[in-house]
Amino acid sequence: MATSAPRIQRLSPDVVNRIAAGEVVHRPANAVKELLENALDAGATHVAVTLSQGGLKLLQIQDNGRGIQRQDLEIVCERFTTSKLKSFEDLKDIKSFGFRGEALASISHVAHVTITSRTADQPCAYKASYRDGKLVAKKPGEAKDPKPCAGKNGTQIVVEDLFYNLSTRKQALKNASEQYSRILDVVQKYAVHFGAKGVGFVCKKHRETSCGVNTTQSSSQLDVIRSIYGSKLASELTPFEHIRDATAAGSMDLQRQVRGYISNANYHLKKSNFILFINDRLVECPSLKRACEYVYSLYLPKNTHPFLYLSMDLPPRNIDVNVHPTKREVHFLHEEDIVDSISQAIETRLKGSNESRRFSVQPITAMLGVSSASNGDASAKQRRRESVLEEEEKKEEEKSSDEEMDKRDSESEDEADRSADSIEIDLSQKPTPPSKKYQAALAPQRLVRTDHRSNTIDKYCFLESQRTQLSQLSQLSQSSSQGAEDQDTSPDRVSKRDDSVGSDSSAMTSNDPRKRKLSEIQSSQEGEDDRRGSLEATQSPRMLSSVQNLVTVMRHKKNKALARLFREHSFVGVVDKQFSLLQYRTKLYIARHDEIAFHVFYQQALLQFGDMRPITLQTPFPIYDLVLEALKNPRNGYVEEDGPREQLADEIKTLLITNGPMLFEYFSLDIDSQGLLRTLPRLLPDHEPSIHSLPEFVFQLATEVNWEEEGPCFESVAQVLARWYGEVRYPGHPERQALVLEHVLFPATKAATFCPPNELNDTQLITPVACLTNLYKIFERC
Repeated sequence: MATSAPRIQRLSPDVVNRIAAGEVVHRPANAVKELLENALDAGATHVAVTLSQGGLKLLQIQDNGRGIQRQDLEIVCERFTTSKLKSFEDLKDIKSFGFRGEALASISHVAHVTITSRTADQPCAYKASYRDGKLVAKKPGEAKDPKPCAGKNGTQIVVEDLFYNLSTRKQALKNASEQYSRILDVVQKYAVHFGAKGVGFVCKKHRETSCGVNTTQSSSQLDVIRSIYGSKLASELTPFEHIRDATAAGSMDLQRQVRGYISNANYHLKKSNFILFINDRLVECPSLKRACEYVYSLYLPKNTHPFLYLSMDLPPRNIDVNVHPTKREVHFLHEEDIVDSISQAIETRLKGSNESRRFSVQPITAMLGVSSASNGDASAKQRRRESVLEEEEKKEEEKSSDEEMDKRDSESEDEADRSADSIEIDLSQKPTPPSKKYQAALAPQRLVRTDHRSNTIDKYCFLESQRTQLSQLSQLSQSSSQGAEDQDTSPDRVSKRDDSVGSDSSAMTSNDPRKRKLSEIQSSQEGEDDRRGSLEATQSPRMLSSVQNLVTVMRHKKNKALARLFREHSFVGVVDKQFSLLQYRTKLYIARHDEIAFHVFYQQALLQFGDMRPITLQTPFPIYDLVLEALKNPRNGYVEEDGPREQLADEIKTLLITNGPMLFEYFSLDIDSQGLLRTLPRLLPDHEPSIHSLPEFVFQLATEVNWEEEGPCFESVAQVLARWYGEVRYPGHPERQALVLEHVLFPATKAATFCPPNELNDTQLITPVACLTNLYKIFERC
């Protein structure tokens, strides 16, 4: 029986306002930007920002501007109420930051807002509380009208419990330090720009005396840059000015004034710092940023970036400010011509400063002294960090090495004394052949009876079955591409598809035993070469600079003691779902294999960036159905206040389709225009992820990835991938977990490219449980 088409219904105002609030206020930094601009529109000369838990718990903005009239407090948080715009034509010459009247309204729909304001002609301040754009009583039973109170001239806005009714978004923004860094970045940029305009800024955490930003009204721009970014950067900055009036430009539309500070050719950063204001608006212009980065790439070392602060003044009629809900983007006429002229002016400025370059040099003797001292300090720090290594073995090794060093020193001193007594050289003596060195047998309690380089027949059998399954999956996907429409793609069959991956493939092999044996040997050799080449690859040739920075940080955090442990360990067995046993030399360790797996797959995702081999799914998975399945899991934090499941699933589907080309190009995640997931990346040879967690992976891919910035975006995608691939759990096949851990995961930790970070050096993650020397002591007493 055919079902009737669903009726079109008008959304309730609460749903409309909450959707609009999510578009304007993505994170606490967006709310801070909107409130800062409101304070500047009010003519404030001092703005103080106080926050707690990254702005999610408390966000307070206080200014000394003109304030808000008492009668205006009743409608100040309603949508489309503003004092800066009266008609649409006013947008042509708009000079204020705000014009929609949506900032306070959007914030009041996702947080508890309290406003205290006083104008110069009022005898006292007035305080009011808001929720969902309307006045509310602070306590039950009280009147909701604004109440008189003591206060200074200006406005204080307190935002509490941001995203209290959007648990999914609040959970995605739970990293308070990251949110604080974003807010600090916004305040710093406004402090730099408005430092020459007589506006001071303060930004600090609640109940802390130190300030992240503290600038005065009388500070110059260079002084503000020096106080925020350091004197080293300020000393390397050069003033930049590029002015084209109507006569020089040949047209009124091409006139512009660009001023600011740019770093010279002697200074460079690991991460680009590009600050752009257009008509006093903090905006982004990707084309101008790329052009400036290209100019600097001709003068700076590879993978380094400049510092640029540019303030551009254009005719207001040439700018369209009504482009983005958060007003972070603007469109302006003749963008290509303006970008070209600015980049040429920067190149001319750099050519003038490139006549002299400074390089830091050291005498060779000083370098040797410093290196030896630094090596000593590094070894001392390393000894403090290497909690997982055997203390007794280290002490004996250090003792023996000290004795050998003392012996060599005494021999060298005797030889020096002999040479000082006589300088005759007898050339008739023939050199004596080097004597053979005999190594004494190790004591039984220090004898390592296993070889970490040895392999077993079980490994080859398991890896061969894995390759057969992956080959079968690829061939079945090709044969089923035409009949995919007839197959059931509901998430209820996810576990069945996971089982079908490991089905029998004997029908696909040759009937001739000799040919079948030959093909198995060839495929085994090819697979082993492919496996070795993939694990030993340094990095992808298509790696972007932002990913190269992540790889550099990854290698910088490498713990050499842990790297040696993983490189020379022998796998003992699996204890339970979380822990496995490893042997390293004469010690037995229990390790959290899920944490180790996360770092293995995260590093593989970065090293294979842009060059991952895909795993083609036998039947494409609909993103919409996967998200619906994930929302049913209470672990993902869905509540009814977040909105209908179908609406959230559709929004996530649209988001992933939009970013599908990027995911496929760099991560081999193919999401087509119909919202079907067709391929997955193969991060390790002979490994495929457990399909039962695919819905959670798709949900986290949409909610835990920063889609706004390049570096954080790639980092968070790699983390989400690693979290899923690191779940070495196979419901219905419990024996498979031990095989994958023994023959796939832990062998990957032996690769030279694996850099175990310092955070793994924790007794909660890797703990020694037995020592051979201690066991001998115990049994010797018996």
